[in-house]
Parts: sequence; C-alpha cells; structure tokens
Amino acid sequence: MTDHKEGKILFVDDEENILKSIKRSLIDEPYEVLLANSGEKALEVLKENSVSVIVTDMRMPEMSGIELLEIVKKKYPDIVRIVLTGYSQITTLMAAINSGQIYRYLVKPWKLEEEFKPTLKQALEYHRLLVERKQMVKNLKLKTLELQNQIKEKELLIKQIEESNRKKKEILSLLGAKLIPFIGESIYWIDNLINNKELQKGEIINKELLKLKEKAENIIKIIKQIQELI
Repeated sequence: MTDHKEGKILFVDDEENILKSIKRSLIDEPYEVLLANSGEKALEVLKENSVSVIVTDMRMPEMSGIELLEIVKKKYPDIVRIVLTGYSQITTLMAAINSGQIYRYLVKPWKLEEEFKPTLKQALEYHRLLVERKQMVKNLKLKTLELQNQIKEKELLIKQIEESNRKKKEILSLLGAKLIPFIGESIYWIDNLINNKELQKGEIINKELLKLKEKAENIIKIIKQIQELI
C-alpha cells in the first residue's frame, strides 16, 4: 500500500491521543503517516525513513519541538519543518521562524479540512520543488564539469597537433637544408656527365642519367610543396 504514497510525513507529539487522532484523520491521504512520541524517537525514525515533512508539537518533555527542529535542520536540511503550537507560544515561535528553523506553524486547535490538510499538501509540494531544484543544480554542475573536461581535452589535442606540426616543420626544414643542396649538387654532376662527350655515344647511359635527374628534380619539388603546405 505504501508503495503508491506520495512522500512521508512524520508527526511528533508526546500525547498519544493526539497522534492517534492525526493518524485517523489522515488515513485516506495520498502520503504515508509516521508517528513518534518524543524528539529522541523522531530522530530514530528519521534514520530509517526518507521523510519529506516533519510536524512536531512545540512543548514536549526532555526535547522541545524547536530543539528537535534545530537538529533536523542540520542533519536533514531538505525536510520541510512545521510546528504545532498554542497562542501563548507565538513570541517564541516567531523567533524560530525568523531563524529559518520552520516552514509553517499551526495553532491549536486547528481546522482539519480548511487548514491542517492544505498546509500538509503545500509542505509536500514545497519539498518536491526543493528536491527537484537540488537535482537540477547537481545536474548543471555535472554538465558544467563535463563541458570543462571536454574543453581541456580539445585544448590538449590542439597543443599536441601544434607540437606535431612544429616537429614536422623542423624535420622538413632540416631535410630542405641538407637534402635539397645534396640533390642539387647531384643534378649538377649528372648534367656534367650528360654533357661529357666521351659518354654521349652511350645512349643507354645517357637516358638513365636523364631519368635520374628528373627523379631528383621531382624530389626537390615535392619537398618544397610540403614545406609550403605546413
């Protein structure tokens, strides 16, 4: 049955008859009702249950409702806190309201349909909004962190590419400085061989030398083209 309940509300009062009356009054409501007859018992219930709203009597022996809610605020800040009080306790209650310890208060005797139930419904809705907002903030932080990590990865990749290009330029510059003069000198000597009258009669040798010269010239062109692209 409780699987379909819309949240849990914990009621705390040292008078058992009030707790029983509350339970009977809310038996058909779409949320689960939990009961505790003292502040200490209430804290035990909170350890074992995911509570959305706590409603406590203000005057209780050993631990007052305000003292209980001070602890709840520190340990379970998302729980919506409501106090049941009498008219004579309004001054103390206002201090608790101003310090942010409670969300609402209900003055005894309350009107069940006109006041009590609507307040509980509003408190549950307020809790739902708090949880959703907290989750949205968490998701936003995760997305922001993910985006920051992606940016760092892209920056690192860019640096790696830049470093790779720098090394390529150094290598090609070295090739150009060493290889091109060597090939140019080789072409010079090939030209001398081709123009050598003693070798001109050997047509086969001459053709091979021309091919070698053409290949050497092409190598120089390719190196220069690569240097221009990078």
